[in-house]
Amino acid sequence: MDYYIDNHRYGQGNFSTTLLVSKFYAIYGLFILAVIGIGIVTSIIMGFFLGGIDVIFEQGPASRSNIFNHLFCYLLLFIIMFWSKAYLTTRVRNYVYANTQSLDDEIQLGSNLEVMPFFLDLLQ
Repeated sequence: MDYYIDNHRYGQGNFSTTLLVSKFYAIYGLFILAVIGIGIVTSIIMGFFLGGIDVIFEQGPASRSNIFNHLFCYLLLFIIMFWSKAYLTTRVRNYVYANTQSLDDEIQLGSNLEVMPFFLDLLQ
């Protein structure tokens, strides 16, 4: 997602932003920690309830539980991907729009997008 706001014009007014790279690092750092945490929780769930990750790689005829494990992992991958998209989009968008100065003291950009409602919209 790209934002081309700084030094652009709307009519006679100029947009200007004050963005810090450290805030982007913080957003992406929390994202990486969250994905690692989700991976750990997923591994624990698979270890306790589904018989471990090794069940996915078993050879031989497919049983109902093996098919269920494959479908569960596939569905979980999609959920993690859509949540990742929702998290990064909302956090970066809110930060960029919150730090864009008003246009001639009349137009103020803003965003109050939240992760879970946007995530649910992505799933639909």
